[in-house]
Amino acid sequence: VYSWRTPSVLLIIAVMGVVSLFGINFNVVLPLFATEVLNVGAIGFGFISSAFGIGSLMAALWLAWGNNKPSISQLLVGATAFCIFEALFAISRLYILSLALIAAVGFAQIVFSAISNTTLQTVAPDYLRGRVMSAYMLVFAGTTPLGNLFTGGLAHFFGAPMALFIDALISLTAAIGGWFFRK
Repeated sequence: VYSWRTPSVLLIIAVMGVVSLFGINFNVVLPLFATEVLNVGAIGFGFISSAFGIGSLMAALWLAWGNNKPSISQLLVGATAFCIFEALFAISRLYILSLALIAAVGFAQIVFSAISNTTLQTVAPDYLRGRVMSAYMLVFAGTTPLGNLFTGGLAHFFGAPMALFIDALISLTAAIGGWFFRK
């Protein structure tokens, strides 16, 4: 009830839910990108995964050194950047560019999810923090398997690039909606 009645909490959980459901499941199609789109095979897939990890690590270090108070605007910048970089990765056919884009996806995903998590823990009162975080984790981790199924189905019918691009556009719609409702 608190999450539903508190606009900032509802906004964070709603945007995170949509982005987790559609956007954060890109790892399902990364092997297809390595083998069928970029034609780099297993070794290339390893570098794609590593680039994502490097981007994520850079974001974690940047956030740790920044030591700034999180805000809804920062969260939405991270979500919007994540969606845009994911869409660009989906249409990229150049391996080196794809490595840079997937690193940017990793960076933006960590910024978005860490700021979401921190903001919720900062906003929620002590006696409700556990319940609010359980709702957050339900949409953050609980929707991803359903999104994996959706993305896999799209990839089966339309190919991996189109599936990822559609996921990114749906996620971007949620991020843009967050900008409109942030006040």
